[in-house]
Amino acid sequence: MERLHSVGTATLVALMAAHRRDLRARRVADAADSPRRGAPARRHADMSRPAGHGLAPETPFAAGARQAPRD
Repeated sequence: MERLHSVGTATLVALMAAHRRDLRARRVADAADSPRRGAPARRHADMSRPAGHGLAPETPFAAGARQAPRD
């Protein structure tokens, strides 16, 4: 029974190692396919607009239009 347990443990360890190698290979392949390879990580998805202004890009105010003064 003890030998069966050690064989099962060895098999589990081998499967986990193979899984880690597969995940690492996928991560490397995904990084190689990335268009921004080597580029620093961005803090915001769209750096063309300041973060947090809350306006959609298709609104005229997001494009820089000024609001008419109130009377």
